[in-house]
Amino acid sequence: MANSQKTGVFVRSGLGGIKEVIEPLISILTEAIKEGATDIHVDPTDQGKHVRYRVDGVLHDKTPVPMSMRKRLLNQVKVLIDVDIDKSFVPEEGFISLEIDGVQHDMRVTIAPIGDREAIHFRFLSSDRNLRDLTEIGMSEEDREIVQQVIDAPYGMILVAGGTGTGKTTTLYSLANILKSERLVVTSIEDPVEFRLPHVRQLEVREKHEFTMYDGLRVLLRMDPDVIVIGEIRDEPSAITAARAGLSGQLVMATIHSRNPTMAVDALNNMKVPRYVIGGALRLIIQQNLVLRLCQDCKREVEVTGQARDLFERHGVSVPPSIHEAVGCSQCGDYGHKGRTAVFELTPVDLVLGQDIAGGIGTRELSSRFRDARSRSLVQDILHKVADGDVSLDVANRFIGSLRD
Repeated sequence: MANSQKTGVFVRSGLGGIKEVIEPLISILTEAIKEGATDIHVDPTDQGKHVRYRVDGVLHDKTPVPMSMRKRLLNQVKVLIDVDIDKSFVPEEGFISLEIDGVQHDMRVTIAPIGDREAIHFRFLSSDRNLRDLTEIGMSEEDREIVQQVIDAPYGMILVAGGTGTGKTTTLYSLANILKSERLVVTSIEDPVEFRLPHVRQLEVREKHEFTMYDGLRVLLRMDPDVIVIGEIRDEPSAITAARAGLSGQLVMATIHSRNPTMAVDALNNMKVPRYVIGGALRLIIQQNLVLRLCQDCKREVEVTGQARDLFERHGVSVPPSIHEAVGCSQCGDYGHKGRTAVFELTPVDLVLGQDIAGGIGTRELSSRFRDARSRSLVQDILHKVADGDVSLDVANRFIGSLRD
């Protein structure tokens, strides 16, 4: 992408033009890439621009942009996303692609009016180099076997459930990546397409062109699909169409916002999917969240104290001989943590449980049935990760506390 005859760093804008990136923007982007940020937030202040990076889900303050450079930075961004620099105080969106050391970094850029000033947000989009298998994202061997059993009989619905920013999309792509896609017609409708998968027909929602998630599903169903991947079920027509596709013989894999498996069923029902369709289509709910992962270069082994021992025993997890705590080193920027890992709770839905859902079983009883059916709870899974040296006890305790809240 960069012109070999020129010096400097260049980006490709959404309209295809190639433009040079200069200070102060280039330092912000390159530092964020170096630190593995997922987002850059640039907010106006009386002193200039407040800059923050989100790394592993945590915001970190960075060197601010001085008042003398504030307008220049804003104009640079507007030029890169091909919008009028004189057009202020209206929301603007664009897309840029930056190449550094042969690696392409795609970003969605949003400019929003904040009072009489403008804030800028950069979101780094995932790429195929970030596509990971289920082991890499933290799924246990026992849970991977459950997933494989469901996928090997390709029909019904798999829901990947969780809140915003819990890694659902990454898991969805990891599921799609283990399909024998050369033997199946695998299709997807997404908003936006974040990974390009081989042998998969991937459609993208284009709201500006009146091509919705529901429109995409209707198109895919006319293309003889074996598997349909849905970026997110979020409206009534899409929910009904997706569930009925799972009921009629396709394998449907989708994400949905919910805090637990019971709420996932309620969410579908609230989107007017009949209970008998949910019960007949649903085969597996993957509930998940993300937690900080210990830096493997500097973590320190410590003794399992009485309080920690009680925690393991109370949740039915074998007490390990030792656990690890965060330290901090140059490899993790002295954070003590590097990257995140997913915490999972898998609930297979067999014929009997499906019949209970279809019959309108009450929320409390359904929650009890789901607890009986799951492989291990979120709490048990994170404690296994503590025992394996992937997660600190401090992180685990905060996570368990958030579940109680």
